[in-house]
Order: sequence, then structure tokens, then C-alpha cells
Amino acid sequence: AGGVSSAAVADAILDAVVGFVKSKSAVTVQHVTLVIFQPQMLKDFHNSMKKKEPPPAAKQPWFSRISATIFGKSQSDKNNSKEEEEEEEEEPKVFELRENIEPAIIHLCAESRESVKAASDWLQYLITKDQHDNTITDTWIQELDDEGHYVLAQLQRLHGVHIIFDSPHSTIKVTGRTRDVLEVSNKIQAMIKGVRDKKTREREAELYSNVVEWGYYQGTNFIPFDKMTNLELEKSYSEKGPVDIDIA
Repeated sequence: AGGVSSAAVADAILDAVVGFVKSKSAVTVQHVTLVIFQPQMLKDFHNSMKKKEPPPAAKQPWFSRISATIFGKSQSDKNNSKEEEEEEEEEPKVFELRENIEPAIIHLCAESRESVKAASDWLQYLITKDQHDNTITDTWIQELDDEGHYVLAQLQRLHGVHIIFDSPHSTIKVTGRTRDVLEVSNKIQAMIKGVRDKKTREREAELYSNVVEWGYYQGTNFIPFDKMTNLELEKSYSEKGPVDIDIA
């Protein structure tokens, strides 16, 4: 439009995107979509991206990811797919559950700047006076699996709190209204206790299996019980108490 070449338009748009990314002024923006209505401009955008792309030695240039989205996966992406899959398999160590937090936006309008500030300060006071945070520290937090992460996400969604999971430091931080933080913290503590009890019992069963093996005969064949049943039988024998065992 206006006599400007399509290549210049592509350069200008991509320069704006690059400038925005480098500024890091809006951390909430996670994805930028370029909609190209004229098919003939695809080549111009592709050429512009290639000009701005860092040298091949750079790891995963972001323009390559944009190009792959528009034009298909590059050969370098295919060569590195195995490494990326291995990285994706690693469990998250530190993460914030943000996907379901919808901010409330309040616009203030008044006759003077002082009135707006007074109203803003009053709203801030109402919002923060009932805010509370609680950090749970427990080494068993490192044992939480995907199911535990899902439970944390559900707790956040149901109670409207903000949760930060930090596995390396064995902490979970809960922020929100005081009563919600207390309720969610209690549920997280109960979940951690369940994990601790389960893991402790599994390790105990492993230890017992190295010392004694319970089983039964099926004809002339000796069939050992699984480790958990073996633990129950040995404890029952030591404590001289009853135990029910199902043999399929």
C-alpha cells in the first residue's frame, strides 16, 4: 500500500516483532501470530526471516521456530528432534500454575487525578488486606509426580489461589485469600503425607524382599508373592496378627 514494496512491509513487521521480543516489556505475551492475507507475500516474509536469523551455530533461533510454523519443520529441527524429546520428557522442576488465572481489570475515571488515586489506593487496600501466602517446605515434595501436579492445578482452579511449585528447593508456595490459602495448604500437606507414606512403604517392602520371601506352592511350583504382600505377611508373622491374602 502507498507504493511500499511487500518486502519492505515484511521487514518492518518483523523488525517490530524482534524489537518487542528484545524489550521484554510484556512478559504475559507468550505467542505472536502473523496473518498473511496475500499468498504472494509468503516468500517476502520467508526471506526477511532468513535475513534476520542468527548463524547456524546458535541454538534454536526463534525465527526458525516461526518459519517452521509457517513453512514446515526445518532440517535442523528434524536433526534436533531427538534431543528436544529427551528434554520434554524431563519433569518440570519449577513452575507457576498460571494457565487458569484470569485477571480482573478495573478502569477508574474521576474529575481529578487525586480522586482517581484515592479510589485506586482504596481498592488496593481492599484487595491486599485479606491476602496471605504460605510456603510449604518438605523434602517429599520432590517425589510428587504428574498426578500430584494435576492435583495442584485443580486446587488452584477450584480455590482461586496462585501456586508456585519448586522441586529443587522442596517448596510449594500458595498465595491468595487467607481462608483459601489455609484450606489449600492443608490439602497439599495431606497429599504430601500420602506420598510420604506410600514411598516409605514401598522402600520398606523392597528392604523386606531382600531378607525374606513369602509365597505358596501351586503343585510343585513355588509362587512368590509380590513385594507389598510379602511385607504384609512378614509383619503379620512378626506381630502375630491376622492378615487376609487373596490368591488368584
